[in-house]
Amino acid sequence: MSNLKVVLILIVSLLLLSSCINKDVIPEQESNGQKIPTPVTQGKEMYKVKTPVKFNVARGSIINNIDNPLDINEIELGLMLLSMERFSPENFYFQEGQYLNTETINKWIERESSEKSEGLNPPIKGSKNVEQALKQEKDNPKIVSHILEQNYVDKDGKTKGISLAISLNSFYYFNASDNNGLIHSGNVKVDENNNGKNDVKIYGENIAEKVVKRIRNNKEIPNVPIFLTLYQEESRGSVVPGKFLSSTFIPEGESGIKKWDNIDKKHMELPSSAAEKIDRYSSESFKNFKDDIEKNFPNLNIKVLGKGLYIDKTLSELSVDIETAGLSHPQLIALTQYVGAEIQAQVIPNTVPIKVNISSVTEAEAVLTWDPASQEIKTHIYNK
Repeated sequence: MSNLKVVLILIVSLLLLSSCINKDVIPEQESNGQKIPTPVTQGKEMYKVKTPVKFNVARGSIINNIDNPLDINEIELGLMLLSMERFSPENFYFQEGQYLNTETINKWIERESSEKSEGLNPPIKGSKNVEQALKQEKDNPKIVSHILEQNYVDKDGKTKGISLAISLNSFYYFNASDNNGLIHSGNVKVDENNNGKNDVKIYGENIAEKVVKRIRNNKEIPNVPIFLTLYQEESRGSVVPGKFLSSTFIPEGESGIKKWDNIDKKHMELPSSAAEKIDRYSSESFKNFKDDIEKNFPNLNIKVLGKGLYIDKTLSELSVDIETAGLSHPQLIALTQYVGAEIQAQVIPNTVPIKVNISSVTEAEAVLTWDPASQEIKTHIYNK
């Protein structure tokens, strides 16, 4: 065999091997010949979105079913981040849910009754007496508020995995009308018994298998692996979102849940007594940071709020909102410089990524980001 033939055979073999290795890897996205950088959130490269983009078939229902916008953001982004452990961004594109539409979700989050057998929430007898109606609502709160679906697809747009988040109420808000048409309202904490168990989580795990079986029995939904999570919302007025409680994975062709894995990931307000119980140092450090700013800018009526992301009870990310009634440009420059100096001086823990948003009543004023790896602060002041 000539040397030329040997070289040609080697080249062809390498090309075939390369195509086999990379056939399931998502290619780099480009625009006008330039690579589009993949967004990074919480230290992870996010999914590329399959185009043409398809909107969720239950689009808009999440806004009607979940009260706190922070919970909406957390459940949507959090489910995507958790899904990475099962559906790698290197091999799958992200696509919004295409199977559970608004009508289906609304049926599932109803109370169970003879007329509404698909309802996943506790049944009540119902009463025309407003006081009895309110008592029944309080004694039997609705727990399931929403079911979020996400799809993970291959390069051809074929669904290869489904992720679900069953959203559960911590507080249930209810209404009842009297004979005169007046609306009476109330609310109740779902888990009130202080027995050391999370009744919300227990309820969610009990109804989750029903959800999986309904999906498997629906011939229009592909029989692919399902990653299912439970999410517990916070109250309507909470300044931090709720948390994911647990997750399970159902392989292709199966409909039973064999085990649940606990998720220890939670946003906590800083400073706060709750944060102090698991991380006294960070809570006290943030209080010092807050006091320093308020003391050194006494005429600006500043409010400082911290939100720490704790994973396995360890601070992994910190966001800070600084609000003022109004700032002149020199005052804004002084404030951003001061905040940056406080971060660099380790007044607050700077071993984690930090983002500081400075805003007035009417608009965003500036943003600072701290990268613990490079030990650099980037500051952007918005044009007025």
